[in-house]
Amino acid sequence: MPESNSTVSENDNSQNINSSKLVPTADNTIPEIKAYLDKNNISYPANANKSELLALISNKK
Repeated sequence: MPESNSTVSENDNSQNINSSKLVPTADNTIPEIKAYLDKNNISYPANANKSELLALISNKK
């Protein structure tokens, strides 16, 4: 049984990427944050860093 729990943990992280309801944090990667922004129709500069992308999300709350 413990082996299947590790698989669930790995899948949990990928579910965070796919759900537009879960707001990204500094723990997410830039591609994950951009995916969230895209799904929520939030524009961002192509060269934006992680802090700038996260600021866009907090401004839309």
